Amino acid sequence: NAAQLYFGDGSRLTVL
Repeated sequence: NAAQLYFGDGSRLTVL
């Protein structure tokens, strides 16, 4: 599974 967290500045963190 991959979960994507989005931050207000538009950056993205993907957790595998």
